[in-house]
Amino acid sequence: MRRGAKQQKPHKSPVTLVIAPDERHAEITFKDDHRWVGGAGPKETRRAALDVAVEHAVRLGRPVRIHAADASSEWQLTATPTGVVRAAEAGTSGGGRRSGLLVAAVAVLVIGGLAGTGTLAYRMLPPGWPESADAATTPESASFNSRPAPPGFTEDALWKIPLAPGSRPSVAEDGSVAAIVGADGKIAAIGPDGVRKWSEESPLPPAEVKSGLRINGGADDFSVSLSDSESLWVWASGGGDPERFELPSGGQVSYGGSAPMVLTEGAAFVPSDGELVEVDTPQGTAGLLAKGDSVLAASANGPWSWVRPAGKAREVEPVPPDQATRLERVLAASDDYVIVRWAAAGGGRTILAVHDSQDGSVASSTAVAEQALVDARWVVGDGVGAYGPLLVDLEAGEGRLLGGFRPTSAAGPTLYGERKGVAVAVGRDGSPENLETGAARPWGLLDGHAIVMADDDLYALTPA
Repeated sequence: MRRGAKQQKPHKSPVTLVIAPDERHAEITFKDDHRWVGGAGPKETRRAALDVAVEHAVRLGRPVRIHAADASSEWQLTATPTGVVRAAEAGTSGGGRRSGLLVAAVAVLVIGGLAGTGTLAYRMLPPGWPESADAATTPESASFNSRPAPPGFTEDALWKIPLAPGSRPSVAEDGSVAAIVGADGKIAAIGPDGVRKWSEESPLPPAEVKSGLRINGGADDFSVSLSDSESLWVWASGGGDPERFELPSGGQVSYGGSAPMVLTEGAAFVPSDGELVEVDTPQGTAGLLAKGDSVLAASANGPWSWVRPAGKAREVEPVPPDQATRLERVLAASDDYVIVRWAAAGGGRTILAVHDSQDGSVASSTAVAEQALVDARWVVGDGVGAYGPLLVDLEAGEGRLLGGFRPTSAAGPTLYGERKGVAVAVGRDGSPENLETGAARPWGLLDGHAIVMADDDLYALTPA
């Protein structure tokens, strides 16, 4: 802004910003609308509320006045379309020479240092209001006492983070990063310390995100995916604007593997080079999962193939396990393993084999009664897996039966599920441990800490 330039007057309709007594929620009211936001603490709540006010100023293309209040105080603020929030000048509408110079100085700071970065500059605010919108804050430690902790973990939480109501986290398999929808409604990637690596506006209202958020990959090479009935959005590991992919008619997003795959009747698509690309799966097969931009496709009676966009299918012929006579059915798959049922010599039983998905070699094989596999599902953790009652130590290549066990999830080397109507946790040794009534089940592990929920709060529990 050049010296002596005319200062644009605020819009005539002010924004009302009220911080709730718990200082974790705030209501922002415009002329014809209002919004609720939240935060982990007082400053985070104020940041989220001021973000909304600045967005309103950007839409209007001119400054807006903010009447802000909490349980004990009131303030008059001004938000500009350039991303500056400041205390309003008292007793003046246009501002004198001193206030004009002050505004000009702030504008120079914003334009010179922050333009194009998406960072808001909060300057000259009353005490208690945040100094920076994007300052990475470490969540405070907490006690997890609203429900029992899972076996192997204490009630001491490294951190506690409020989430958008009804939303669920997604934790990377390598325990390095997780994706959440924060109480402010933003999509965020967090590290093991609970600090946001980045946060971005969600293309969907928080109530519509729910459990549809997925993190793919890990460490410094991950992506975050979100979908509805019409679109798939993918954020890169550095955040920023997501890539949006329009779903084909009847398309459904599948997460059978570590990457999103879009399925229609008879076709499979994967995101590649900024667009959804159809993968030419072999005749008689269907896409089971995607790993990167490769699709694992199989028929019920095998074998299976890996296919990439514009590439030829690479067929994988599974190696028959000992005592097997013929392949009966391909049952399930994950990135690294395919579960196959084989007919056993002599009849009466069947052989359930876990095969390497890339070369078809046998990782484990176990003779089981066929009826034991009814309604079974494949759940895989860190070096362990289960297909119904069959527990597999993937590192040792050994399988064992745990009668009546139905796996539902895994976190690290522990499988969670039910056995004869009782919730249990099963470790690598195959011994079940009953869970206390209402005990939390981890969504995954971040650097060895169990990621659990109570109400709409996320906790990182320390190992026992």
